[in-house]
Amino acid sequence: MSTNYKIKPGPKESPTDPFKRAVTGCLRAIAKKPDLEVAFAAERPGLIGAKARLPEPPRKISRTDAAIVRGHADAIALKLACHDPTVHRKLVPGGQQARAVFEAVEQARVEAIGARRMTGVAKNLAAMLDDRFHRGKFDEITDRADAPIEDAIAMMVRERLTGQTPPPAAK
Repeated sequence: MSTNYKIKPGPKESPTDPFKRAVTGCLRAIAKKPDLEVAFAAERPGLIGAKARLPEPPRKISRTDAAIVRGHADAIALKLACHDPTVHRKLVPGGQQARAVFEAVEQARVEAIGARRMTGVAKNLAAMLDDRFHRGKFDEITDRADAPIEDAIAMMVRERLTGQTPPPAAK
């Protein structure tokens, strides 16, 4: 069967646009937020208000690059899906270091929920964490006083909740 209907070509899209659409769709689906605004930028990934910011993937994206971007998206989606801001505000401690540990453990908790339920999410989160610890040059820390305690505790919580050992760069 043939058709006379022809699709007008739109402006030429970047080679990464289909990947970005797929990641955006997955983030929205896991978070159960179909209207969530998602942007890709060179800035630090995170969630600010109702807008998620993910790292801009390279034009020639490798499997590792894709897993890292998906890991950031999965971490944001799981926070939106599994985190209760009201309970969090009630329980958050006052001190700066205690708050940092509390925040890191909560992020490890929500990520563990997704990692235990979805194998692909577990792989993406591991790739993202390995990249984060590699970029942070944590392997160059020689003194315990220089090590961020919140990251160490979050890795221990992650390992306890998921059974997964820390990524290579986090060891």
